[in-house]
Amino acid sequence: MKKIINSNWIVIILGGFILIGIGFYNGFPLMAPDSFEYIESGFKLEVAHRPVLFGIFVRHISLAFSLWFVIIAQGLILSYLVNIFLNYFLNIQFNLFVKLIIYILLVVFSSVSWYCSQIMPDIFASVGLLIVILLLLKKIKKLYTIILLSIILIFSIASHNSNLLFFSTSLFVIGIYGFITKKFAKKEFVLNQYIIIFSISILAWFVSPTLNATIIKKNYSNNKFVFFTATMIESGMLKKVLDDNCGEYDWKLCEFKDKLPKSRGQFLWWKNSPLFQIGGWKGSEEELKEIFKVSFSKPEYYILNIFYVTKNTIKQFYTIRIGKLLHNFSKDKRKNKIIKERFFTDISDFSMSKQNTNRLEFLKSNNRQMIGIITLSIILFVLLGRYYKNIDKKDKNLLFTTLFFLIINATTVSALGGVSSRYQGRIFWLLSFVIIIFIINNYKKIQFLNKFSNKQIQKEPKN
Repeated sequence: MKKIINSNWIVIILGGFILIGIGFYNGFPLMAPDSFEYIESGFKLEVAHRPVLFGIFVRHISLAFSLWFVIIAQGLILSYLVNIFLNYFLNIQFNLFVKLIIYILLVVFSSVSWYCSQIMPDIFASVGLLIVILLLLKKIKKLYTIILLSIILIFSIASHNSNLLFFSTSLFVIGIYGFITKKFAKKEFVLNQYIIIFSISILAWFVSPTLNATIIKKNYSNNKFVFFTATMIESGMLKKVLDDNCGEYDWKLCEFKDKLPKSRGQFLWWKNSPLFQIGGWKGSEEELKEIFKVSFSKPEYYILNIFYVTKNTIKQFYTIRIGKLLHNFSKDKRKNKIIKERFFTDISDFSMSKQNTNRLEFLKSNNRQMIGIITLSIILFVLLGRYYKNIDKKDKNLLFTTLFFLIINATTVSALGGVSSRYQGRIFWLLSFVIIIFIINNYKKIQFLNKFSNKQIQKEPKN
């Protein structure tokens, strides 16, 4: 038992550093435009429209000294969950070397390290999802493990607004499915642990705004309808709703119905966009809320909304390109100033990183990711196509449950914020991870491999 415990901790520590391999390759934690806003929110305790929780995490985990500590912590948290996932779902008890090979395969052939190495809350979407799948499908006997997983889960959900809708919606739907199909009664889903994770997904809706309201120094906007309005712009739905209803409603946005921005990004972030001319994030809330209600007020709007959500869900599911928003910030004086003021010892690494010297190669990483998922999918389809009836139901539950969550994520994020490679890419690596587990558990069912294994056994000398 002592060796197993020590082996687990070695895997977690080494695996944690493997999972941030892209950060080491870059020479500094990866930065997106929002990364700098999260840093400032944690130090100044000021936010405009996002949860302050991740900013506080960055501030304290970094010790106000280095951002390297943040991605190391993210790597260790994720490594702990990957290891416990392997322990519970693999039918074979592998040694630490084989486990670490799985970590390396994930880093090389998926997007996991790109998100784990970022100063962004994106990796916590997959952290939370690993916990949800684990607690839904496997009975955890140790109370302290459940408590620890619950703490990590509530942080993961409350750290980003999109996680709130994704986790609460998916857990509600899968709960109904579990009762209808009697998966709880058959103990394929663990009822008491499902109640815990569903309760946490609801509690997180109160944690985030409560923290923002009690901790931050300035007023913030919790306008939930801005992103939906921005998505309506890209689908063309907003133009139709305004054309049909501006004669009846005195909306400020009607003044701009013939000159709406072409993209959601322009609507959300451009200072001269209609959003900021009708009151900004905070001042536009009541109007955008009313537009949201009207957009579901007619049967034809329902049909159009369903069409757009379905189309975007399909597109979002496979939109997983690596490199979204990982720009060169070397010439951005404001962002350089934030790093210099908050993490003076990091400024040299930040300036000389591959990201800020245009040396990151996204094409090769995207190609490797595509090769990885295609190869794994081919093997998976062979197993499912020829040996479906002989495959353990537990393995099928793991695979199909993961696919369900990926589909629900694609639906919720595309409905709320439009199609973005970042929103699906942050969790899509889990599909590769689960397929690897599925293949390891079932590879002997492939006939020629099974025959080869039997021959090898027969050749061994008898004692």
